[in-house]
Amino acid sequence: MSPDTSPNAGLDKRPRKPPRHRLRGLVAVLALLALAVGLHLRGQAPTVAQAAPPDAKAPSAIVVDVVTMKPQPHAFTVTATGQLAPAEEVDIVSELPRRLVTIRAEEGASVKRGDILYEVDARELAAQYRRLKVQRDLARRILDRREKVVAEHAGEVTLSQHEMDVTRTDAATFDAQLREVAAQLSKTHIRAPFDGVLGARHVSRGAWLTPEVVITTLYATQHLKVDFELAERYAARVSLGDAFTYSVEGLRGEGKVTVVEPAIERASRSLRVRGQIEARKGLVPGSFASVSLAFETRQVLFAPTVAVEAAPGGHSLWVVEDGRAEKRSVRIGERTPKGLEIVEGVKPGDQVIVTNLLRLSPGASVEARPTS
Repeated sequence: MSPDTSPNAGLDKRPRKPPRHRLRGLVAVLALLALAVGLHLRGQAPTVAQAAPPDAKAPSAIVVDVVTMKPQPHAFTVTATGQLAPAEEVDIVSELPRRLVTIRAEEGASVKRGDILYEVDARELAAQYRRLKVQRDLARRILDRREKVVAEHAGEVTLSQHEMDVTRTDAATFDAQLREVAAQLSKTHIRAPFDGVLGARHVSRGAWLTPEVVITTLYATQHLKVDFELAERYAARVSLGDAFTYSVEGLRGEGKVTVVEPAIERASRSLRVRGQIEARKGLVPGSFASVSLAFETRQVLFAPTVAVEAAPGGHSLWVVEDGRAEKRSVRIGERTPKGLEIVEGVKPGDQVIVTNLLRLSPGASVEARPTS
């Protein structure tokens, strides 16, 4: 065959594609090679158990500081804010609608029980009393004469029973009216109901008085009262006769509980208490007083404040139980510098956790480290 001598001879230099059966063979060879390499590497790779160190340990326990619960003697002292009040206090008024005519005691004066403080106009009542007295005396004389006549003429019909009844009734009626006016006259003298000191006078001589008009106020200042409130939880501990101390603007003293309200205030959930103290110079009714009431000494369990968690459902803390953390619900009492009183939830000897609290979970392994 003669060579190609055409003008385009030698110009087609493009590589020719290999046949398809060669490509398939090459892919098969590469796949076999990859499989062989994978099997080799798998045979050489260690298993999970082989890769792990032979001396692997479980997660380490959480190191926590603990406080051992021990009963401690504690004298409970409650502090409250009270207010001083006079032992007795009363507004002086006139029981009768009359004009004030005489002032016997000036404002600020010390008076005794029964002293006449003021007098109101009694002229009308005095005239009425004199008229009734004359009528009463006449009725008695008529009654005496008729009873004498009846006695002297026993068995004879002299006066009817009706006439005698009317005469006796007239005498008794005038007696009753006279006593009524006498009672009214006694009210024209306004007297002190107890020993005390008069306050400022609000009316002057000549003023028209009624039971609604306050003339002055009488204060009994031989003793003073102190009214204060305690939290509901102390209701079972305070009793009549308990001693307390007070402080008023630098003045200190002692007193005794005289009244304990038998019911808790619904709004404040507190107990109202009243005490009595001796009057002293510088103690003025209306002043505020700081009151400290000491209860009996008892054995109490205290937990550090940091160990107690507060939540809407109550209080709780963590304790060590057989090397693991356990969460306990507790009921607290008084808050003191020693910590929180634990009323329920722990017992003597329990180890309360005070550190690493955020890392704890129920059942977590812990290593207890006692604190001093």
